[in-house]
Amino acid sequence: MEYEYQSSSPDEKAFVEACRRYAIIFHGLKDGMLEITFKGKMKRYQQLHVLEFDPTRKRMSVIIKNEEGEVYLLCKGAESAILDRVIEGEKQITLQHVNEFATYGLRTLVLAQRKLSEKDIALFDAKLQDARTSLQNREEKLAEVFDFMENELHVLGATAIEDKLQEDVPKTIESLRMAGIKVWVLTGDKEETAVNISYSAGHFKQGMTELRLTKITDSIECAEAVRRHMISAENNFSQGKHNALIIDGTTLTHALYDHGDILRDLCHLCVAVLCCRMSPLQKAEVVKLIKNGKDAPVTAAIGDGANDVSMIQEAHVGLGIMGKEGRQAVRNSDYAFSKFKFLNRMLLLHGHFFYIRISTLVNYFFYKNVAFITAQLFYMFFSAFSQQSLFDSFYLMFYNITFTSLPIFLYSLFEQHTKQSTLLEQPQLYKKITRNRKLTKKYFIQWNALGLWHAVVFFFGVFLMFDGDITFYKDGKMMGNWMLGSVVYITCVLAVNIKLGLETYYWSAPIFFSYIFAFVGNVAMTSLYTGLLWPDLIISHQDFFHLFFVHVSCGPIWLCMILLIVIALLPDILIRCITDIQKTKNDSRRIDCQVYCYENATFGFDNTSEGVVST
Repeated sequence: MEYEYQSSSPDEKAFVEACRRYAIIFHGLKDGMLEITFKGKMKRYQQLHVLEFDPTRKRMSVIIKNEEGEVYLLCKGAESAILDRVIEGEKQITLQHVNEFATYGLRTLVLAQRKLSEKDIALFDAKLQDARTSLQNREEKLAEVFDFMENELHVLGATAIEDKLQEDVPKTIESLRMAGIKVWVLTGDKEETAVNISYSAGHFKQGMTELRLTKITDSIECAEAVRRHMISAENNFSQGKHNALIIDGTTLTHALYDHGDILRDLCHLCVAVLCCRMSPLQKAEVVKLIKNGKDAPVTAAIGDGANDVSMIQEAHVGLGIMGKEGRQAVRNSDYAFSKFKFLNRMLLLHGHFFYIRISTLVNYFFYKNVAFITAQLFYMFFSAFSQQSLFDSFYLMFYNITFTSLPIFLYSLFEQHTKQSTLLEQPQLYKKITRNRKLTKKYFIQWNALGLWHAVVFFFGVFLMFDGDITFYKDGKMMGNWMLGSVVYITCVLAVNIKLGLETYYWSAPIFFSYIFAFVGNVAMTSLYTGLLWPDLIISHQDFFHLFFVHVSCGPIWLCMILLIVIALLPDILIRCITDIQKTKNDSRRIDCQVYCYENATFGFDNTSEGVVST
């Protein structure tokens, strides 16, 4: 009979499937008994207790009773958590096998057992009952009971499991490095296993100088080792060599709490950092160490298991992978996806696009309100600082709600300032948006200075046109206050929408139709408002009646508006031209560099650290 096993732990599933290939078949639970076929003979076991795994103990156990009434405790876990508790069996040979497996990059576990007497079982049941019913420090008391039972073990042997890399992991890590993102690996694996996986994943590369901070149990010794490696790292860095730091959980206990600052400085001199044999809390502490640095980098943590949850929650951005180790990481993350390689597209493509969209949206909202409402400030100097408004309340209400909202809303959803293929093929473009570069004081001042310039052109241009008792109508009528405000308003609405068009590089159908809809909606709503005599209950005055139709029927006013819009947008057009020329030149340089790389097989990328991704 063929079985398809399911487990929250891929290691346990691998064990059961491997046993099946050797004629040891697990049939499952029946009538409260575990049924196992051992070389054709059925055996039944009663499961008495499960001592669940926790990252502090780094092991788990089950207590079972066989058909003869014998009770055994079966324990599996890291060799560092089990071999020290072994009193019988081939301890040294098992350790030798574990180290040998680790050099091949395999994940290792040690298996052990303990035969329990009736007295041991009775004592354990009593202690376990007391711990489980305790109202205070229940978790600590349970851990003490588990620790009490997992002693005097007889080692059975060691297992090794190949944890295959997902597709495109080396390519993804290299792309992140080229984008200026420093990658750290935080793992609970044995040192040798972690180092081999780092090389196979492209995290470590041949030629890197390995700096090891491992198996240090004294704070003073740790300080000396960190300072010694600091000097070596500085010398290597000055010579253009790449450093790779390897640190384990034991050393990290002293380094984090006693020498955190110098450890952080040492890590900044390293291209790659590997932290092995770590507990989940240590992973979170490492992320916290990075976050609190002087340069305050933005951190992202990515993981697929329950032991990654604390790290994911500590980072600025938590990323969960839907792996075979449950959904805890996904449930506690900000974003989740099925494969590690999707991180490349998420950051370098969607992250880039959304940052440009959001930064433009923020700057644009400040700009369009400065361009609009500053005219009211100028008008105060010509109205004796009275309470007279330049704009009708209808304009003030709907300027942000409808007349200028739809184009920028759809821009923030669909804009693609660069081709998708370009962003993925040239990860170094990501550096242009790091450190919030599009929302700096420089860009903020530039946008608002342009808004102020537009307000000056719109108000004083229209004001000068109205000055001198000039009329543009055949019947000789003069233009009053509301006509002045209406012309300034419509000029501003048209200009700020055209300004957004100058910022748009990707004219998709929704963006194109948003401008048409905004224009038609503006005309329709204004015509409805000014074309009807509304009841006094709705509008207290009718000064705006038919004003819009008089406005649009006057050719000189339209000519004036077009001239003012062109004058106002001249700096924006100039900025767009300069930006496009520089972009074209940079693209040409990149193409030349890529061709040179292909012909000469030599090319290097800057590894500047702008953030940290922990895995």
